[in-house]
Amino acid sequence: MAALIDRARDHYRAGHKDEAAALYQQILEQDPDHLEALLLAALLLLDGAQPAAAEPLLRRYRALDGGNPHAHQALGKLLQDRGDDGEAVAHFKAAIVCRPEFPTGYTDLGLSLHRLYYRETALHRFNRATVLDPDFAGAHFHRGLILVEKSQLKEAALAFRRVLVREPDWAEGWFHLGTACTDPAKAEAAFKRAIRIDPDCRMAYLQLAYLCEGGQRDSEARQYLLESIRRAGVAVEPCISANQAPRVLLIGGAGGCNVPTQALFDRRRFSTVTVHLLPQDEAGPEQATLAEHLPVCDIAFNAIADMDGGEALLTEVEGLCARLPIPLLNAPAGLRPTRRDRAPRLLAGIPGLVVPVTERLDRQALAAMTVDQPLLVRPLASHGGQDLVRIDSKQELANLLARLSGDWFYVTQYFDYRSADGWYRKYRLIFVDRQVFPYHLAIARHWLIHYFRAEDMKTVALLRREEEEFLSDWRSVFAGERAAVIEEVARRLDLDYAGIDCGLTQEGRVVLFEANANMLVKLDESIETFPYKHRTVPRIFDAIDAMVARRLNAKSSDCEIGRPQKYPD
Repeated sequence: MAALIDRARDHYRAGHKDEAAALYQQILEQDPDHLEALLLAALLLLDGAQPAAAEPLLRRYRALDGGNPHAHQALGKLLQDRGDDGEAVAHFKAAIVCRPEFPTGYTDLGLSLHRLYYRETALHRFNRATVLDPDFAGAHFHRGLILVEKSQLKEAALAFRRVLVREPDWAEGWFHLGTACTDPAKAEAAFKRAIRIDPDCRMAYLQLAYLCEGGQRDSEARQYLLESIRRAGVAVEPCISANQAPRVLLIGGAGGCNVPTQALFDRRRFSTVTVHLLPQDEAGPEQATLAEHLPVCDIAFNAIADMDGGEALLTEVEGLCARLPIPLLNAPAGLRPTRRDRAPRLLAGIPGLVVPVTERLDRQALAAMTVDQPLLVRPLASHGGQDLVRIDSKQELANLLARLSGDWFYVTQYFDYRSADGWYRKYRLIFVDRQVFPYHLAIARHWLIHYFRAEDMKTVALLRREEEEFLSDWRSVFAGERAAVIEEVARRLDLDYAGIDCGLTQEGRVVLFEANANMLVKLDESIETFPYKHRTVPRIFDAIDAMVARRLNAKSSDCEIGRPQKYPD
């Protein structure tokens, strides 16, 4: 046995991993409780093609010797990599107890805490890691990501720069530095640096497109956008959970026309295959034969949701899906009526629903309008309140047109929805398979409400309590006729995934802001500040899981398409 151990150690030190692994396996066959063999065999498995096989060895090691930080750390990383962050946290904490001055332990603990939405606690752990090792690039990087989420962009930029001093050729670092730059010129320079290092850094092209749009450099924006789409290709992301998961084909389009799907089809619950379609006149020949080259999928989701930027792409979606014998969620036919100027016709006549008049006008028609009541004006394909302005006079309209580029605009009748207490309230409810789920309530002093702008939600506990009551039972706010309004909107939209943004008048009527499939749902608020969201918002994700299961159970055709070996997991 002693000679076998010496040979295994020699191979391990020399980097002969396969030989060392085989020898340590022989040692374990003779002595299943040999601590050195258990730990090093596990570490070799983690570094090889069979990381899952390391788990029983590490658990056995811990049962025999709970004082080795490396065993705790290795088991924590294995669990973290497959999405079991809750259990991983316990092992990282155990590693730190065994070795308190362990920067890697604090960093990995912070990463799992961040993924579990303990943002403030995670930030403290990354801070501790940088104190223990001021040159630890990983800790600075993850610290920067949290600071961006907290909108502490100056600090975030400093954190990313600390990383780039040591790793100047890291494209991802330059990309994230760009997201932290408040100066558009510096952000643009960082994104371009990322692309020079990695020409396939797709998200950098996309961010450059957004920057150019904001600077009214429309031609450049389109070129960056098309480059981003062309480089996206077919992206295959396996589920990180140990459980068998459905594989979802996510179909997007060029431009900001897609509903974000990262949370809806989370990699802890689904495997995904993502494609982005281009308009026919800009697509290459490979798009026409895309269906023949896709990997196996179980179900498809059409993520093209904004009809201003995406309606022309729906024909491409229909052509692709006609060749795929799998169920399709949010089929294109149901999306066309949801365009801002068409939705009022779709939702007309619902008792208790105020549907402000919305018109789609070109620049000349808008300039000729008479302004005899408050109006909301926005460019086409504008979201998140960008360039949305309330106009009360002809002069204000002229000033707006002088400032904005673009040839087409939406004009909407402004309807006052301020509550009796002087606050404005915007409710978002999500429809999954026509069922209603509350998502958020944003409360602010100004009429232009978006959740990311409603800073008082973070600082005023009374406002959060009101949101918690709404999320716990949406009918506590939308009772009686108001509940019937929301349910009728869901019925008329008749989409697998959609939602409504709305307000309430002081008389109790529901004021429509928009109702369509372009409804962002995510769950990244800090659990320390918004614990109730982590109890209620997951109901939406559970409903999506259940909907997918129903569709898969109901389908009658074989869902295999293409040649799966082309894009292996």
